[in-house]
Amino acid sequence: MGKSLRFFLLAASALVLGLGNAGLAQIISSSIVGQVTDQTGAAIPEVSLTALNEGTGISVKAVADATGTYSFPNLQPGTYSVEAQKAGLRSYRATSIQLLAEQSVRVDIKMAVGEMAQTINVTADTPLIKTETATVGLTVTGEVMNELPMALETIDALLALAGITREPLVAL
Repeated sequence: MGKSLRFFLLAASALVLGLGNAGLAQIISSSIVGQVTDQTGAAIPEVSLTALNEGTGISVKAVADATGTYSFPNLQPGTYSVEAQKAGLRSYRATSIQLLAEQSVRVDIKMAVGEMAQTINVTADTPLIKTETATVGLTVTGEVMNELPMALETIDALLALAGITREPLVAL
């Protein structure tokens, strides 16, 4: 086998192995977190919660802990509704919660005394500032992609939009 063929196979193997590891870090998940309290601000434990992806119909369940805190981790981006129920309290439902890639949205829930047949509906607005994490994320829509100048239609330009730079590959 010639030196050039061996070099090519070695370089191709390094490229494939390097790209394989890069895909592992590209997990796009988001979360909804919050605390369940009563009208006086006291925490309510053991509240049953459901987060429903309104686009896919997939729901995830959680239970508030002793401090009333709950979390729905590893959610896909989309529009969600959150419902909370506990015996002796009115049901609570927040809808239209927009969840973008790598975003953590806080939905604090205030429940009132009453029958479960009574429901408090809230239409949520996604906060502009993420207070749960210092992570910076970016959602690039098709509209943004279509408005890029022709000279920037490369993968490097797309990565630069997200603040990512690549190191050049060095042959061994």
